[in-house]
Amino acid sequence: MEDTPFQAVSRAAGLPMAAEIAVDLPLMPVIGEVKAFIETVPDSERGFRCKDGSWSSIMLIGPDAQGQGTWQTDPGRLPLLGALFAHFGGNVHLAALARMAPGDLLDWHYDPCAADLEAARLHLPITTNPQAVSDLGHERIHWPVGGLFYGDFGFPHRVMNDGTEGRVHLYFDLPSTALLGRLPAAFHDTPAARREARQEAVNLHLMARAMPAG
Repeated sequence: MEDTPFQAVSRAAGLPMAAEIAVDLPLMPVIGEVKAFIETVPDSERGFRCKDGSWSSIMLIGPDAQGQGTWQTDPGRLPLLGALFAHFGGNVHLAALARMAPGDLLDWHYDPCAADLEAARLHLPITTNPQAVSDLGHERIHWPVGGLFYGDFGFPHRVMNDGTEGRVHLYFDLPSTALLGRLPAAFHDTPAARREARQEAVNLHLMARAMPAG
């Protein structure tokens, strides 16, 4: 498939878009805890925006009136997840479970989350299938269960689930300083070039979105 103009920007710049993050605690017990938690969440605490009408989101931490991240559920129900957050300093701004039903598409968009910005975003896959993929800049990515992953979501990206099973990721935002020393040098050694390419890619994406269909 040919690159979009905004994908061509990150490809030409030779910038990596994603990396796995090493942590000093086992992730499978955290994933198991989250799976069990999902089964207990009532419909009143879920979003339902999947194409087939099934659930799409569960908020875990969101901003309070002062904009500070606050648990939206009892953190005592997720002690292992809390330990994972503490591994990064505990200052999580936002955390949610995001589900995509088979056939769902979250089309091109961008978020102000990257290691050189104020906040960075990590993904912990809970359930997935090989056909659940993301196009992050010029890279097509499938993140398997069992790892924790960083992406430069300041670049335009989209998510597709072309498989027959649902895809559930837990994502959380934290201060980018919490990732110091945890990412490959390629994410830090040319910050000006990365910011310039990101802005060019976003501008091209916005131009494409503003063009009338057909």
